Amino acid sequence: MFPGNTYFFGKFSNKLICKPSAEYLFDPDHSIELGSAYLGTLSNNEFHAVDNPDSRDYCVIAAYNTGPRNVTRTFSSDRKEAFDTINHMDSAALYDKLRTGLPMEETRVYVVRVSGYRKQFAMLPPAETPTTAPSTAASH
Repeated sequence: MFPGNTYFFGKFSNKLICKPSAEYLFDPDHSIELGSAYLGTLSNNEFHAVDNPDSRDYCVIAAYNTGPRNVTRTFSSDRKEAFDTINHMDSAALYDKLRTGLPMEETRVYVVRVSGYRKQFAMLPPAETPTTAPSTAASH
C-alpha cells in the first residue's frame, strides 16, 4: 500500500478514522496487513460477481494496481454489462484482454508479472509448519 491511495482507505475500512502516515504504510507489517485486506475487499466485494475464481483473481490483480473501475471499464462502461462480459469469457481470454486491453501500460505489465510470480509461488513445496508453538518463557 502506498500513501495517497485514498480509494483504499475510503472504500475499505470503516475502522480507520484518518489516513495513515507514510511511516505507518512503509512499515512492512502494516503494509502487508492493509494490502492483504485490500485484496480481500477487491475479491469479496468489488469482484464478487465474477463467477470463475481464476478470472476473479486476474481482475483483483489488475484492480490492485489500477482500481476496480478501470478494470470493469476495460469491458464496458456499465458495471453490470462488464460483469456479464467477464462471466462469458474463460479465464485465459480474460487474462489476454487484461494483458492487452487495460488503458495503462503499467497495469498491463503488472498483471503479467504478478500472475507469473503467483504461478511460481503456487509451485513451491509447502513450508513445514511447527506442530507446537515456540515457547515464550525464558530458559533458566
